[in-house]
Amino acid sequence: MRKQELSVHCTYASLSLTLLVSACQPAAEGGEVGAKRLALHDSDCGSTITWGQCEDEQLEMLGAKCGLLSVPLDHKQPDAEHIQLAVSKLAASGPAEEYQGVLVLNPGGPGIPGLTMPSLSTLIRADAARAYDWVGFDPRGVGASLPKLNCRTEPTSAPRPPYVPDTPEIEQAWLTRVEAFAHECEENAGNLLEHMHTEDVARDLDLLREALGTPKLNFWGLSYGTRLGQIYATLYPERVRRMVFDSSMDPAGSPYEWYVDADAASIYENNIRAWWDWIAQHDDIYHLGATREQIAQAFDADQQQLQEHPAGGVVGPSEWQDIFFSVGAAQNTWWAPNQWARYAGVWKAWRETGDPALLVAEYESVDSPGDDNGFAVSSAVLCTDDVWPADWPRYRDDVWDVFEKAPLYAWWNAWYTGPCLFWPVKGKPAREIVGRHVPPILLVSETKDGSTPFEWSHSARSRFPNSSLIATVGGRSHAAAMSGNACVDDAVADYLVSGALPARKAGDGPDKRCDPLPAPEPGDELPAEYAPVEHSMARAPTR
Repeated sequence: MRKQELSVHCTYASLSLTLLVSACQPAAEGGEVGAKRLALHDSDCGSTITWGQCEDEQLEMLGAKCGLLSVPLDHKQPDAEHIQLAVSKLAASGPAEEYQGVLVLNPGGPGIPGLTMPSLSTLIRADAARAYDWVGFDPRGVGASLPKLNCRTEPTSAPRPPYVPDTPEIEQAWLTRVEAFAHECEENAGNLLEHMHTEDVARDLDLLREALGTPKLNFWGLSYGTRLGQIYATLYPERVRRMVFDSSMDPAGSPYEWYVDADAASIYENNIRAWWDWIAQHDDIYHLGATREQIAQAFDADQQQLQEHPAGGVVGPSEWQDIFFSVGAAQNTWWAPNQWARYAGVWKAWRETGDPALLVAEYESVDSPGDDNGFAVSSAVLCTDDVWPADWPRYRDDVWDVFEKAPLYAWWNAWYTGPCLFWPVKGKPAREIVGRHVPPILLVSETKDGSTPFEWSHSARSRFPNSSLIATVGGRSHAAAMSGNACVDDAVADYLVSGALPARKAGDGPDKRCDPLPAPEPGDELPAEYAPVEHSMARAPTR
């Protein structure tokens, strides 16, 4: 573990994707896998959870318990097939008079495991930490939940084509890849694929609330987890107690619009350029260039070199971009500590040593070759949460329209969502988010968040008239609450403890302003024993 970074990896044994649980009866399995599953199986068909020992080392160290909750595969047929959600709980440690109930957390993605999210309690003020039962869960199809959604039985080869399709050959190569992935999902993912809409997850969340024995939900969502919270609050406003939305999705938009709008805003690209400026300021340490222009030229030159000679036969120009993705999303957060310095160090070490193992290890830490679960779930959710363009020419034209503003990541985003053009399950229009009857909730965002533009939090504030918005003005990080900024962190703790919100101001807000954390301190070396960071919010397109 690096500093206070939270691992999102679980060690539950995975079972076959095709194994679906009928009602509440666990399948007959022998050996260690069967014993683990039976030990953690719900005792009462989705109404209770039998808690047992967690296999995640961090959760075990904290004293958390883990179990499996049965939920209907299809919520329209609650007595038919069931699947299971992996759930963790860290019990409140404070006196009874301070108890605030159950707090369920979701890290977003979609497709990021949430089982270890109770560890976030170690970063918040003590009075808030001890007042709640902290609950994490892996959403349907994710991580340790059963069945685990995978589309590919074997990884495809790297390096991949360059992201920018500036030749017909590159364009066709990528279209072939994303179409093949969609077809593989149809062949390998079973009937779970038809029930991966965020609304399905929101209904799972309500059954989790019920199983935890609480009449109202306290919820903390990050990034796409805010979308889950928005839909839950729309469906069940009377069951909401307190909610924290950190880095909100636009409740007025839908997945296709989000990706186009985020590229058009070009905030992500600006954050990369700000990182280049920071490297130039510390040229005495990194020796990558003394101006932004020199740094940009060096970045392009190394990318071109990798196109001609992929590092380790794996890291080409696309994988190079994947490695540095999180730099534009976070300067220094709990989930990605000291990003700017770390990746300047990675780049410096590559320049000095030319060691392909360094780049291969970094790429594998963000792309997880051999396990497409994160990408499979992300595709399954995004592709069914919206009605995507039915034809490639319109999709292509929309991306080229924003390419000038987002030359680094417009096509990266396009190929990430490219399978939606061929997805075997028909998407449906995004549900309208209605928040006027929802109790007071807290919105948190940084104004230069490159992943979820700050305007989206303004939009959420508008849709939820009882909310208050805290803005970290000039901050360049995503999902950054609990990263050491006392102005933000104390306000979140105050809200969780007492329900107190910053007074809502007239107009569009924000309602409270905080200064950002200072720029990271440079570091001159990587750790002697190189170990790549495992990012909880990293993502890479189809392999």
